[in-house]
Amino acid sequence: MAKHERRLLITLMIAVAVLVLNGLWAGAALRTLVEDAGWYSHTNEVIAQVEGVRATIAEATAAVRGYLLTGDGAYLASYHAASDRFHQASTRVQQLVVDNRAQEERIALLNQAIGVRLALSDEAVAARQREGVDAAVRLFMSRRNDPVVARIGELLQGLEQEEVRLLAVRAGNSRAGQRAASLAFVLANLLAAAFLITIWAQSGAAAADRRRHEAELVNQREWLATTLGSIGDGVLATDAQGRVQFMNAVTERLTGWSSAAAAGRPIGEVFRIVNEHTGAEVENPVARALREGLVVGMANHTLLISRGGGATPIEDSAAPIQSQDGRTLGVVLVFRDVTERRQIDRERERLLERERESRYAAESANRAKDSFLATVSHELRTPLGVILGWAGILRAGKADAPTVARAAEIVERNARAQAKLIDDMLEISRIVSGKFQIEPAEIDPGRVVGAAVESLRPAAEEKGLSLALTVDPLPGPVVADPERLQQIVWNLLSNAIKFSREGGKVTVTLGAAGDRLRIEVRDEGVGIDPQRLTHVFERFWQADTSSTRRHGGLGLGLAIVRHLAEMHGGRVTAASPGEGYGATFTVEIPLRGPQDAAAAAAATTIRRTATVAAGTEAVPLGGPLLGRQVLGGARILVVDDEHDAGEWVAELLRAAGAEVRLAASAANGLEAMRSWRPDLLISDIGMPGEDGYALMKRVRALPPEDGRQTPALALTAHARAEDRMRALSVGYQMHAAKPIDPIELLIVSASLLNRSL
Repeated sequence: MAKHERRLLITLMIAVAVLVLNGLWAGAALRTLVEDAGWYSHTNEVIAQVEGVRATIAEATAAVRGYLLTGDGAYLASYHAASDRFHQASTRVQQLVVDNRAQEERIALLNQAIGVRLALSDEAVAARQREGVDAAVRLFMSRRNDPVVARIGELLQGLEQEEVRLLAVRAGNSRAGQRAASLAFVLANLLAAAFLITIWAQSGAAAADRRRHEAELVNQREWLATTLGSIGDGVLATDAQGRVQFMNAVTERLTGWSSAAAAGRPIGEVFRIVNEHTGAEVENPVARALREGLVVGMANHTLLISRGGGATPIEDSAAPIQSQDGRTLGVVLVFRDVTERRQIDRERERLLERERESRYAAESANRAKDSFLATVSHELRTPLGVILGWAGILRAGKADAPTVARAAEIVERNARAQAKLIDDMLEISRIVSGKFQIEPAEIDPGRVVGAAVESLRPAAEEKGLSLALTVDPLPGPVVADPERLQQIVWNLLSNAIKFSREGGKVTVTLGAAGDRLRIEVRDEGVGIDPQRLTHVFERFWQADTSSTRRHGGLGLGLAIVRHLAEMHGGRVTAASPGEGYGATFTVEIPLRGPQDAAAAAAATTIRRTATVAAGTEAVPLGGPLLGRQVLGGARILVVDDEHDAGEWVAELLRAAGAEVRLAASAANGLEAMRSWRPDLLISDIGMPGEDGYALMKRVRALPPEDGRQTPALALTAHARAEDRMRALSVGYQMHAAKPIDPIELLIVSASLLNRSL
């Protein structure tokens, strides 16, 4: 069928082209006829005007003769009138022959000759008026006029002959154009008839071909319907315009349309799909397959909306039905109900997600446990090492009175710090296990808060901080546990002092906020990242858990404050503009105590007791090494940001005969390495700024002459196996955990110095 259509199209195009050319030919012939007719009229007008000029000249000559013979003025008037008409006729002739140069030249010569003739006539008229008739007649009839008259006759004859010639030429052109137009008309009719016959024949052949093709297509559709009707998936076929032509039983069930009702309807009306998440209609795969002529793959997250409004999750695929010559005859759509598979997938995803959450929770808990244990180890070992070290020095009996006093002060300070850590861990344990209770009573909150402030004022003054307490009037006594309220204030205030800069200010404000007691502790210290404010009251949470952190502690103080505030029926909040801008902690508890105050008062009270950790027996400093100069002459550099810890190590090494220098940071230690060139380096790991790992990397990068090969001992409260492996990997020869036995420290130092004991 396509072959016949192409032939018919080519025939029509040729017919149109030939008819257009013939029309152009006929049009040109007609234009020639029209132009020749105009020129024919133009030539006749020129001839008529020339005849008029000749008649006007004859009339003027006759008028002059009459006047000369009779002297009658009427002849003279006729002469002048004829002269005017001559000029008008001459001008018109000149206008008509403006396109003919030869004729223009003749008109110019004619005007000159007639001008001469008129001049002679005017001269004869003047002679008649002066001298009489005889003189005028002699002048008028003289031979002077003969050449002029002859010239005028020749020019008029030449004008007429030229126009007669042009008339004959144009008459011939008209006849030729007429013949051409007639021929074009006859030829056009013949060609039109021939093309009509050809088109009729080809149309008939194309129609027969189309009928055969349609019969084949019907057979194919019947075969296709039989085949697709047995498929378990939904199958739907459309024509090239996207109208439904076939549906199998599965499609009828899922769409709610019968085949008869859906036949001929647009695909979007029968097969309506939406996005299962948004409910918005999505592009029909049939429309896309018709537009692109390609197979459209399975869609995801699609719901089929049935005729009754039901929604079924499906996957669909549409493929164009194409003829051998590439034309798209329709589209076949295959889709399936994936409800059951989706349920299986969702259940599998749910199980996988639960497994992932469980694994993540376990991993997070494990990491939190490791981090907490490492922090606890560091925070407990550091003061314990100081205590044991100074205790050993004191037991050696060789310290003078100032040294003994300083040792006692250091031991007491570190013992109290260790006791506070142990108390915090025990209280958190009791809180978590539900064994922690409060004992509410009517109290004066001003005295309780004031006592907590005064207990920490020496610590604030030692750091150069300004500590202020403001107490606003209260409506009356407050029901609360005085010891726990003091503990809340003490924890918040000690935190503020710890994180404040030297010379800063800490303010405590006590007052009422409606029916609640409000305590606010404000500092100008390091501040808190706003994104981390939600975590500050979590157990074991610290903003910095690395070995370079600047402040110690287990991260339990604020968690205890939160639990104590909640047990009073209140709450605690934290606010900070950001790091470097200080922080504000606010506690609010009911003025009349928690709702279960009576029951709490009757319960067993567990009171906090500040105890100094005991039960760890110091290793005696006696023995064969003590008192001997086993390190005599050795230069030893001790790097530790904790002054107390560094002091007792230095004192022990000096007692063994070593020359010792202390450095409070990694930077100072590196400078001492270059300038002093020690024989042994003993360094802590957890230090602010650069830690001991970074220090050792920089030492091992020094030139040999600056101490790159210096033996090194990592003496640290980071005592896990991975801490030891990391220390050895960065260049330390040995790793010792705090607290270390003094004799062990001497033995390790001597070993690294290759000293025999």
